[in-house]
Amino acid sequence: GFQYFFYARLLTSLFPRAAAFAAKPMRAKLRDRAGIASVFGQLFVEQALYTPFVFYPVYYITKTAINGDREQMEAAGQGVVEYALRQCRANFADDWKATAAIFIPGNAFNYTFMPMHMRIPFLATLSFGYCILLSMTRGDEKAGSVQVEAVEASENVEAEP
Repeated sequence: GFQYFFYARLLTSLFPRAAAFAAKPMRAKLRDRAGIASVFGQLFVEQALYTPFVFYPVYYITKTAINGDREQMEAAGQGVVEYALRQCRANFADDWKATAAIFIPGNAFNYTFMPMHMRIPFLATLSFGYCILLSMTRGDEKAGSVQVEAVEASENVEAEP
């Protein structure tokens, strides 16, 4: 799908020496300034373009369509997409810090060492872990508070003589 197009087609057309750089031994990589620049270029394209303009909107729209608080959307006079994009903007700084902490070093490794045929499987594994983290931090807050209230209520019942 789209990830294959982005990582295997688009990035390799923008950075045609990427495969050759990834295949070089470490000593040769350290001397290859163009290859190192290619890694930084790929990181820039992913972090400055793909993540904020593709990944985050798709994540928040999907999350809102599945778990969205319909009452809040109606109160705000917004549909799923508008509400999701508002949440995306509100959480952008925190989400980008988490993304950068995982994907900049992860994809620096990916772009530097992984052969082209292993880049998407490596990225899929990294992304799976990141989506778990993002869902834990941006999951259904309302359901989480209901669970906490239920646990607190059961503790109070057990504490009573």
